[in-house]
Amino acid sequence: MGATGVRSPAEGAARLVVVEGDVPGRKFTINRQATLGRSSRADVTVHDREVSREHARIARCEKGFVLEDLGSQNGTFVDEVPVSRKLLAMGDKIRLGPRVVLVFTRRDPIEEVLQQRQRLESLGRLTAGVAHDFNNMVGAVTAAAECLAGVLEDETMDRDVAADCVADMQAAASRAAALSRSLLDFAKGANSGHRVVDLGALCKDLVKLVRRTFPHSTRIVLDAQPGLAVEGDATELQQILMNLCVNGRDAMTDGGTLHITARRARPDEGPPVGSVERGRVVVSVGDTGVGIDEETRKRIFEPFYTTKPRGAGFGVGLSTVRELVNVHGGSIEVASEPGVGTRFDVFLPKASTSGALPTETTTQAPPVMPRGGIAGSTVLLVDDEPVVRRSLARLLRRAGAEVVEACDGRAGVERFASLDERPDVVLFDLDMPRLTGDEAHRELESVHGHVPVVFMSGRGSAPEIPPETTCLRKPCTGPELLMALAEALDSVPSEGEEETGAHTMRSVRVAAARVQAQGGAVPEGIL
Repeated sequence: MGATGVRSPAEGAARLVVVEGDVPGRKFTINRQATLGRSSRADVTVHDREVSREHARIARCEKGFVLEDLGSQNGTFVDEVPVSRKLLAMGDKIRLGPRVVLVFTRRDPIEEVLQQRQRLESLGRLTAGVAHDFNNMVGAVTAAAECLAGVLEDETMDRDVAADCVADMQAAASRAAALSRSLLDFAKGANSGHRVVDLGALCKDLVKLVRRTFPHSTRIVLDAQPGLAVEGDATELQQILMNLCVNGRDAMTDGGTLHITARRARPDEGPPVGSVERGRVVVSVGDTGVGIDEETRKRIFEPFYTTKPRGAGFGVGLSTVRELVNVHGGSIEVASEPGVGTRFDVFLPKASTSGALPTETTTQAPPVMPRGGIAGSTVLLVDDEPVVRRSLARLLRRAGAEVVEACDGRAGVERFASLDERPDVVLFDLDMPRLTGDEAHRELESVHGHVPVVFMSGRGSAPEIPPETTCLRKPCTGPELLMALAEALDSVPSEGEEETGAHTMRSVRVAAARVQAQGGAVPEGIL
């Protein structure tokens, strides 16, 4: 089938769907380019011994997407015609070797909207738990702050009591930050592509979020075997489990126990998914709720079917779950009895490569506050939230910097231009009125040349900033902020610094700050 004007790929991403092979129904999104092959490092991983480790590549070009064979042993075919390089058309069937067939097609925006809608529905159903946990954290911060405020009145407070107040405020802020980040990551649902995923670790992360947001009357029990490697999209797998957990919570109106287990499946249980050699894993979510009758069980996976009252749900949750399970080459089964409870079993094929699980990073002690990385420098601080701006300014001044403040992006650009000496570095919030942080930065650089900058974002992502710049996720720790600013200062020497040696000295200070942040000793007088 040749490429025609009608069938040429549209702007944006395309999609490959497996129609014959190890996991029929599995889908891969292609943005700019992707390698197809048997290797775990391939972007589109297919499990067939007749497929080369790096078999073919799909890359975007001016006319659409081009498929190129990478010297494979058993050949690449488009609509049964052997090819070495070919411009693809929507609907083309790509065969890798003798058995694996994929269809090149458009990404389905309606399907993605439904998945996003389901994620937002799950978040809405978590609202009460989120509010409860945040109120607890705000209450802890408020109580500690009021206790510390007593020092301003009578100047009498035991040092240990003050230290406890500060520690409680830091712990509450850290817990609230972790909750907000988990919610943001789940809400964004940015597909990361199919990779090797540690299913046990994913379950543990999910349980942390669930325990913070579910009512205390819901007891949560996790039993996850180590070393459970599956290939899939971590966001989509998390969405599967989150939906099942929320359904289980809703089924236990008076509280109960939610069991989450992940283990290797026995050869004789569940439907056959994946290859026999690779084996399977099963993740189960069970509740002790009201149960599901037989008639409802027959329809629970139908799109838009719901037993909830009007306005309580759209009926897309379990249909989305089944679709995502199918995309991962798996299957889902449900067992339930009215008055006893319900259990969903999700069977997934194991990853083909053993030992490919991402290694867990060891927890390190929090870094010590660097004292000299930004000392003597001028920082232009641009943030539209007054309380955030004041707090950050205090932290920066305590670290020895001179701070100039601006209340939004436009004010930041005007303040920069009005100063007799240009600031050494600019700290921009990204989400601001009049001009966003990235817009203000581009305007500054178009007029003043390179401007060392650090961005901060409360949204968890910053797609528009230059790749060489740093974007910190709010809230960050003091050492993280000071280190990022010190590194931005050190990135480009200011005018005249080469002659004076100021740039060299600042490099020494930044290096010393790194050593100190890792708990090392720094010679006296360097910082």
